[in-house]
Amino acid sequence: MLTYSDNAAFWVFNRLAHFKYLFYNRVIDDIQAVQNELESGYQEQVNYVDNQALSLFANDPQQAIAYLTDFSNQAGHNTVATWKELDNYLLVKYLDSNVKQEENGQFKRNGYGYPAKPKQPGYPDSWKKAVIEQTGDRFRRPE
Repeated sequence: MLTYSDNAAFWVFNRLAHFKYLFYNRVIDDIQAVQNELESGYQEQVNYVDNQALSLFANDPQQAIAYLTDFSNQAGHNTVATWKELDNYLLVKYLDSNVKQEENGQFKRNGYGYPAKPKQPGYPDSWKKAVIEQTGDRFRRPE
């Protein structure tokens, strides 16, 4: 927990969670899309894997155990790799509070091959209102 490793599930998951905590309203749709894709893919695979494991178990329980262990390890590695890729993607997409434009999962480019002008959403009105309420007249210019 005190030494960062980009190959450890703990750090990959927590890094993305930290990003979500900071920019929830901007990143949650991107995160949920990948999360739903992973979950639905595993849900589809589990019935098949369970049936295969039962079939293997009837003849050789150790082979069934090895099969399920291999499936679980692959699913874990795939999940960590996918989450790591998403974290990198979100870092690029939302760098410096800008939002890079994208289309069909690819960042848009201008006619010269450079990134298209990013959107700059600014601060939400709720934040602006809170700043005004907390500072009162402290920064008001004299008339």
